[in-house]
Amino acid sequence: MLFPLLSKQLMDSGLLKSDFGMVVKISLFTLVLVFIDQAIGLLETKYFSYVNSMFQYSLQKAAFKHLLKLKLQFFNNTNFSEIMSNIGMDVGNILIWKQKPKRRVKLW
Repeated sequence: MLFPLLSKQLMDSGLLKSDFGMVVKISLFTLVLVFIDQAIGLLETKYFSYVNSMFQYSLQKAAFKHLLKLKLQFFNNTNFSEIMSNIGMDVGNILIWKQKPKRRVKLW
């Protein structure tokens, strides 16, 4: 919403009036806003990744705690790699099911 207003100001106050000082000021301000937007996007991605990995870790930890409570007969009848594969697939399916599409408002 802010970038179209800056573009209008750039055209009206800067280019049409041949005020190149204003063109430079508005261009630098726009550049600063772009850097701020990118920094916020970076922090958002970092936070999302952290929360996602902690959620995955807690699910795997809960599944492992549940495995420790199972009887020994279960482990004798089931292959270890099959158990680990099933846990990984189940946690992955939960994560995919829980994730919502990421919506970001584009400023351009």
